[in-house]
Amino acid sequence: MRLLIIEDDDHKADKVSHSLEGHVFERARSYNTGLRNVLGKKTVYDRVILDMGLPKFDDGNCYEANCGLLILEEMRRNKIKLPVLIHSSNQFDISNFPNVLGYIVASNDSIVKEVNDFIFLIS
Repeated sequence: MRLLIIEDDDHKADKVSHSLEGHVFERARSYNTGLRNVLGKKTVYDRVILDMGLPKFDDGNCYEANCGLLILEEMRRNKIKLPVLIHSSNQFDISNFPNVLGYIVASNDSIVKEVNDFIFLIS
């Protein structure tokens, strides 16, 4: 399975990647890089693991709490149907993103589960 991890925190990314032993994965550290990887046709991914709070750029500048939701909006706008595991250690208000809420509700299977310090939304 080919996975894309979009996560800016090295410690969290290491924990996630360690649990994915045996799978091929790439990592993006920001909104721009994550979006470029998802929208690019060069690599096809089977799943995306997506953090909600990301900086806009790889150097960590312009941090925004809902950049992950912006990536989901772009996926919907570009008709990219790819299973996404959303993880976040922060609460975020998805009601501010009605298009994404519709994208999540329209998916066949969705579950929100708080696990330790992370909130997982599997869609």
